[in-house]
Amino acid sequence: MKRSAKRARPILRQRGQFMTPPLLAHRLVAEMDLTAGATILEPSFGDGSFLVPLIERLVELQSGSPRERYVAVMEQNLYGVELDEALYQRALERIEALFGPLPKAHNLHCADYFRVPQLLSGGFDLVIGNPPFGGTFDAAIEDALDKRYGSYGGHKLKKETYSFFVAKAIEELAADGLLRFICSDTFLTIKTMRGLRELLLDTGQVEVADLPRAFDTTK
Repeated sequence: MKRSAKRARPILRQRGQFMTPPLLAHRLVAEMDLTAGATILEPSFGDGSFLVPLIERLVELQSGSPRERYVAVMEQNLYGVELDEALYQRALERIEALFGPLPKAHNLHCADYFRVPQLLSGGFDLVIGNPPFGGTFDAAIEDALDKRYGSYGGHKLKKETYSFFVAKAIEELAADGLLRFICSDTFLTIKTMRGLRELLLDTGQVEVADLPRAFDTTK
């Protein structure tokens, strides 16, 4: 598909947005062993499906008054990025309705993940989320992104939003960090994702779990 045609698609498809069902996000967060000092990044947080259960879990692990716990989580534990301004505002409103006003020093950014400078020196303990699938890149940086993330070990990483999100997210991890993404299973088989397979296998231990019927909008 030509770049111009791809960018002319409806905005939902253009940005590759498939919102994570809240129950699924809660289940995936509940399965993890988090600590009070964990640093967590959600690089495409949409309307906040993962942020809400993450805040709930992390607040339980802090000490102090409810407000002090919440502020500590938002200033020290949780980081997030979302490109879509409407979704960004919806997520913030959702968080504030449940937990109260956000502290001014929170780490939730309305921005392009590929334009955000390094958010945490030393890397994150956990990067989690549901990166865009089949979305478009900013034309001004698309070629630069392809040059940086488009191959590994001489093998191709298809110029696909979720594969580049994976590659960049790996860079964000601490040495013993965990990356947990919901994404298309196409990377397991197609030739143009061999580079992504090699990158994952060379980076650490890999586990793949199927999520049948998890989404109404895609299989």
